[in-house]
Amino acid sequence: MTKSPAYLSDVSISYGVDEIPSNMKDMDPWTVTLTTEYGSESFPFFMGKGHHGAEPEVPDVIYSLVSDASFLESEPEEVSYPVGKAIEANNRKMAHLFGSYWETLQAMDEDEIRAVF
Repeated sequence: MTKSPAYLSDVSISYGVDEIPSNMKDMDPWTVTLTTEYGSESFPFFMGKGHHGAEPEVPDVIYSLVSDASFLESEPEEVSYPVGKAIEANNRKMAHLFGSYWETLQAMDEDEIRAVF
């Protein structure tokens, strides 16, 4: 049986990150590590205090990364250089993890991503 391209063989979510950007100080920081047959990648993930410390769900993380990629493609002026570089780095990580399926994920809406993961 062939694995679905969206198959995650492991997910690790832990509270805390190596560095908290100044504009994220009032958010809950998480480190998310996703593993597929292509390897593992870690991402910092921040959630507002309104989530009351709830652990993020995988579909939320994936959708956030998809949204960031879409936002960056529009080349908005308000994206700072460090933020843009972080989004680019995350795009490379997702392309590594999911191969060409990353492009498919980027075309999905939130409900479609939730259904896959």
